[in-house]
Amino acid sequence: MIPHILTVGHACLDIIHMVPKIPKSNTKIATTDLNITIGGNAANAAAALCDLGAKADLCTVFGTDGHPFTRILLALLRARNVGTDDCRYQDNTASSSSTIMVTPDGERAIMNWKADSIRDAISVPQDISKYAMVMADTYRLPMVNQVFAMTRERNIPTMLDVDIPFKDINEIPNADHVWFSQEAWATHRMSLEELQGKFGGIVGITDGYRPVVWLDHNGQKHYMTPPRVDAKNTLGAGDVFRARLALGICLKEDLIYSVERACYAACDHITNNELTKII
Repeated sequence: MIPHILTVGHACLDIIHMVPKIPKSNTKIATTDLNITIGGNAANAAAALCDLGAKADLCTVFGTDGHPFTRILLALLRARNVGTDDCRYQDNTASSSSTIMVTPDGERAIMNWKADSIRDAISVPQDISKYAMVMADTYRLPMVNQVFAMTRERNIPTMLDVDIPFKDINEIPNADHVWFSQEAWATHRMSLEELQGKFGGIVGITDGYRPVVWLDHNGQKHYMTPPRVDAKNTLGAGDVFRARLALGICLKEDLIYSVERACYAACDHITNNELTKII
């Protein structure tokens, strides 16, 4: 059976400018390329899951349904076969968007718009029992907390992407799999053993080309070094990593193998190679 996975959290429209260098203030610079694409952790993960052959639905809050950013983002998501029936709309505001400058060596500058009214709004799925897993990020915590409460009642596995720093680690909800970016982990610098003691389940840290490190259910520490590739654009690589990992878990792959395949999927993404369907 093809796994059906729900992603909950941030969706935005990314407007990406490829530039020779990040400009200083009060200067104009010509871009070498321009791309408008799906952005946001939850939306990126949902699109990657569909590319890998799974079924994925997105649960998020957009801006006004008639706003150009909303229409473009919905069209991009539906073109990738992402289900959007569990999304809602917030009147009188634009959907979240990012204007991003990326240099050939991967340096980037990001300007993001997220209205407070969208950040605090809640959308919940109509039928959560159909999902093999629920993935979430920490950008929409009021909504994530409510959806995770529903998953716990039904014993549905959860994965949480923590890629923004939190002053208070107690704000981060528990999940069966909790993956920190290096930046988010560096805020607290708790050991993986301490993190596993708090969250339970599997905990891990990702940091670009540095080794992925995680503790399995038995508390055993593992490392996986991603291959070095000629990266074109690293945006969304972590979301692809977690999408491939989540799919491997749903397919009951060996976890070490799933992490390895997730590293290679992220590398395919940043070199602009198509993701390999596994279903």
